[in-house]
Amino acid sequence: MKAHSDNRGKSRKRKEVDLPVDQHKTRSRELTVQLLRRIMDGVYPAGSRLPTERLLGEEFGTSRSVIREALKRIEALNLVAIRQGSGAVVQDFQTKGGVELADLLLFSSNGEIDEAFLMEMAQLHEGMHIWVVRLAARHITPDEIGVLRKLLIERASLAADPERLAGITMEISRRIVQAAHNRFLNLLFNTLARTTRVSRIVFTTPEYFEPDMQNFLERLVEAFANRDSEMAALLTTRIFKNHKAAFIKAVGLLNMEDPLEPMGI
Repeated sequence: MKAHSDNRGKSRKRKEVDLPVDQHKTRSRELTVQLLRRIMDGVYPAGSRLPTERLLGEEFGTSRSVIREALKRIEALNLVAIRQGSGAVVQDFQTKGGVELADLLLFSSNGEIDEAFLMEMAQLHEGMHIWVVRLAARHITPDEIGVLRKLLIERASLAADPERLAGITMEISRRIVQAAHNRFLNLLFNTLARTTRVSRIVFTTPEYFEPDMQNFLERLVEAFANRDSEMAALLTTRIFKNHKAAFIKAVGLLNMEDPLEPMGI
């Protein structure tokens, strides 16, 4: 009888089924986004504790290993502090959060754009480019100007190849940042270029300037060659003013993409 009783006790334990690695990671990232949205929407306010792993697993219908991985991702973003015996304590995203959260701030869970955040982003977008081209005009070397001119000649031949056109435009962006000869700025570019979609749009030379992009870049490089930081800034200001609506449209199109793929989570 005792053996029979032990077997019945074991049968009542909830058995966790391990997901395939790719499916496990995808589910963990999906859960990470859902929990992050709750934190940023105030469902889990700063200073509160997240529900236990068991409760989260029951609510989302997933294993505790998936829950733990999601919590580790959120901890890496500094939005929870996991303490032994105290669970996961929610942190204030306004003081602890980083640029990885930009996509979540811009788009709500139902896909609507936060207009105020979009305008804040647009201000940074233009200001960042003006600052970069001013620095580049002051510090660029003749060799760097030569490289940019070669890239522009190649770019002019790629109008019918959008994928390669986007790639070379990104490389030109990188070269302009490097021409500023500011090591911290270069590190910032590298970081933002591999984190969020929003960050990449803010920091790189915008593809939505087409069909004016080629002419803009050619005139910009000439301003660099003449060490004319004022002209470089003026050209940048003008093209941003002329393409403001295109910028807003480009940001809106981001929400049609996979919201998980580019995020630093």
